[in-house]
Amino acid sequence: MTEAEQNQLKQMQQQAIERVREMEKRARPNPNASFEIPPMPDFVRTPYPRNENSSAEQTPTAPVQPQTPPKPADKKSGFNLLNLLNFKNIKMDNDITVIIVLLFLLSSEGGDELLLLALLYIML
Repeated sequence: MTEAEQNQLKQMQQQAIERVREMEKRARPNPNASFEIPPMPDFVRTPYPRNENSSAEQTPTAPVQPQTPPKPADKKSGFNLLNLLNFKNIKMDNDITVIIVLLFLLSSEGGDELLLLALLYIML
């Protein structure tokens, strides 16, 4: 490396250090600044009604709990194929789903067995 290249490298490093210090300075919160919470938008639902005229002495009412729908009784009357085919109840990651689709496509097209085994291993 020539002397000019070394000088240019040092100058670029100095500029980078200055930029880092400037960004750190900007990132520090100003202790003199006051942080106020902005007002709540009207479309946001809160558990307590907003009443501008209420005094601090009033206690808020308890939030209304939504009614949960009654749970259906468990049926233990044998094997139900329709529940097995309901894919919404199967908890799988998107990665696993993609690997299963790849396995299906590659096996139907006569893909390499070693590749299929590797995909199965990844799925574990």
